[in-house]
Amino acid sequence: VLEDTSLARWRPLAPESWSALNLDIVRASRASGDYDLLFQGMKGLVTGYMEIGDRAAMDRQIDASARLAQAFPAPYPCAAAGAMRAGQALLDGDFAAAERLLAEVLASGVPGVTGPALVQLYAHRLDTGRIGELEAPLREVVKGAPEVAAWRYARARLLVELERDDEASEVVARAGPPDDVPRDRTWLPGVAGLAETLYALGDAARADQLYRLLQPLARINVVSGGGSLYYGSVAHFLGLLALATERHDEARAHFASAARMHERMRARPWWLRTRLAQAELRRRCGEPAEAAAEASRVCTEAEALGMTGLAGRAR
Repeated sequence: VLEDTSLARWRPLAPESWSALNLDIVRASRASGDYDLLFQGMKGLVTGYMEIGDRAAMDRQIDASARLAQAFPAPYPCAAAGAMRAGQALLDGDFAAAERLLAEVLASGVPGVTGPALVQLYAHRLDTGRIGELEAPLREVVKGAPEVAAWRYARARLLVELERDDEASEVVARAGPPDDVPRDRTWLPGVAGLAETLYALGDAARADQLYRLLQPLARINVVSGGGSLYYGSVAHFLGLLALATERHDEARAHFASAARMHERMRARPWWLRTRLAQAELRRRCGEPAEAAAEASRVCTEAEALGMTGLAGRAR
């Protein structure tokens, strides 16, 4: 019952309660010898620790989940453990390892794992400048699941990356207001991508609405794919939205908070993203020399990681 109700009981304003719930699942399943539910509880803890920014606890749970999958091998836990390893690689900026692991997970065809792995692949392609490869598949996903707003927001984000802003604006307009989207586990990743799109489009009106919606969640991280994908601090997206609405003081505070979280999570790709956003803020505040120097450093580091898209924006 605890496991069956876990998703319904998730609340973004109370992330600690998610970890507490999954600890209960772990204790109960370990006591009863139910290893399937034990794996689910441990996987849930990975999500919880990622959400509150405890990298050490997250890594310990991923290691424990992988050991359990090895001790009691079955298709789902083995594939899910591989997806979590891929998530660690993405977090570290090891895109070659992430791609190798994702290829194995996707080849397994295990239900419940391949879907989140596709979300990881989307993030991988964004980071490595290869998002155009997923345009046609993502269009089909949107057609097949029109009720999932997160996929429509993801398509708008893809179009922005391909510099097709007019199409992206149309997709955003058709998607409707994010306040009307159900607050399930896909909501926060979806609106995080929407925040990036609104910032890129300079859509101040919608950015203002989303800023107010996300403000209460500033202290947590965005997690997708059942603990398999870290997608940055909410503070980072609040900073982008504040920048889009010319709230420079708020943007500065949000980016500083996001940078601290990304350092704590040892999330180098996200740390670079926030540093580039801080450089843009400096530029807008009349510090062009400092902005250019920081953008140059970000460009060099992003190129070293293979983050082609970010390096291009920095350049």
